[in-house]
Amino acid sequence: MSQHPAEIQEAEAEFAIEERREGIRALVGMSGNLDFTAAPQLGDAIDRLLEARAHELWVDLRDLESIDSTGLAALTSARRRADAEGAKLRLVVERGPVRDVLELGRMDRVFQLATEPPRILR
Repeated sequence: MSQHPAEIQEAEAEFAIEERREGIRALVGMSGNLDFTAAPQLGDAIDRLLEARAHELWVDLRDLESIDSTGLAALTSARRRADAEGAKLRLVVERGPVRDVLELGRMDRVFQLATEPPRILR
């Protein structure tokens, strides 16, 4: 039996991650909450795509419901790994709570932000 009220359980979003690749371009799409339980999955996806020689990485945050400090750290770590491999990493995010957290953490100064990924990855 869960210790959370039903309303809170329903509000907790399952995390899902999807990878798509087209040539040297790759997209990592996520939904749910990018938190301490989900952050390692993002790192694993980035590592797989870099090993597959993707040079242009797009991380799609549009379907995320929330992101915490661990999620921000995972994005920063992904950026460092991409930089070390000579790849570019961009975030896809729209106005809303996730973008607000990015701006509050000044991540909008660290990452290139876009409102949608390239057509070839949609």
